[in-house]
Amino acid sequence: MICYPADANETEISAIDDYWLLSKNSPAGFLYKRKEIKDLYKFRNVTRFDLLVRDSCFLPYDELSKFICHDCNQKKPVNNRSDYSERIKSDMPFVCYKCADKRIVDRVNEARQVIQKYRSENIQPKNYINSLEFEELLALYTILRKHLDNDFFINQSIDAISLTGISLIDIHLLTSLTNKKALLDLTKIPSEVENANTELFGNYNELTYKDIYKTSADYLKTGPVRSGIFLNTPDTDQHLNIPIIKNILYQKLRAHVASVDDTSKIHQIIKEVQISKLYKLVSYTSKEYQLSIDNSPKLHSFLDYLAENYEPEMLFFTFGMKAKDAVLYIHKNRHPPYRAKYYFTKFMERFIQNVEEKSIKLEKTRQLPPSVTKSNFESTFSEVYLNGQPDWNKLSTKRIVALWLENVRLSDDVIGLASDAEKGDSTH
Repeated sequence: MICYPADANETEISAIDDYWLLSKNSPAGFLYKRKEIKDLYKFRNVTRFDLLVRDSCFLPYDELSKFICHDCNQKKPVNNRSDYSERIKSDMPFVCYKCADKRIVDRVNEARQVIQKYRSENIQPKNYINSLEFEELLALYTILRKHLDNDFFINQSIDAISLTGISLIDIHLLTSLTNKKALLDLTKIPSEVENANTELFGNYNELTYKDIYKTSADYLKTGPVRSGIFLNTPDTDQHLNIPIIKNILYQKLRAHVASVDDTSKIHQIIKEVQISKLYKLVSYTSKEYQLSIDNSPKLHSFLDYLAENYEPEMLFFTFGMKAKDAVLYIHKNRHPPYRAKYYFTKFMERFIQNVEEKSIKLEKTRQLPPSVTKSNFESTFSEVYLNGQPDWNKLSTKRIVALWLENVRLSDDVIGLASDAEKGDSTH
């Protein structure tokens, strides 16, 4: 079926018929080429022929399904041969322009609903600051200390965030912050949300780091859903950026009244940080002196004691001294490897026992190697409570805790325990 322009004469109608005349033997699918028709009908005004063709339309009887819209079921003829060829060759059901536009609108609306549902379930502001325990406040402030003003993206995964440098402690603190919605864990984005992202924002994964992550809090409400760990927005009446949130956390830490539970937890974290350093120093010493050192429960118990009472720099010097003694002893007596690996711990224990029995004061120190770095938690703790000055490498756990207790407000139960401890000491 062919529709003709209203003003076409019989010759022009005949030319239009020949234009749409099909032929299975022709590569193009049509019997005549445009030039052949123009020559055959001797069109003096070539533009007139082009207008006639453009204003005509063609609906074939064969392959009719390719000319009926899959969505609205309306017959849709073509106005040029290119459209005809495209329809015939396509393996996809035909959809008219109007319905195709409607499909786009429907997909966009559906994508918005998918992302909105995901946001409502996973990205909602929460008034979490007042619910955080003391160690959680410290952990969150540690995370934000080095962040840019409006960068709510923290890292790609929980495992990549370092607080104390001790995996078990860090995971525990970060999991607590995630459970209380201070941090948003968006590392497992469902495929339907990824598809919705692409529908609304295109190939957003090719954007640069700055384009993706240098964002304000409003980004979490409007931009594509990104994979990673994000700081959540505190649910308050005022707009809070990173500096304001950091200041709120700092003021809460300074004003916090430490309880017995707080002192116990912080004491343990500090000790674990110091023990971790000592393990690294033992490993360094082992390589430096080519001395096998057994990583036994006895060594752990001993390092626990040393971390509580001695400074890492002082112990590092002593480790080297006793490692050298152990190596000489082993070579002199030709001890087998299965026995030799225990001598470092044995020599260190004897030395510390002798020092304490004779009340000898250790004075020689050695600067820690670059591989033993300061943890983010140390920097935060020193900034908030130790005036940013004390170096933990020069302090024992006991001394760090004592300095902290001098600079923090204490609850009555902590003061009472301290008083009882002093009375106990005075009776001996």
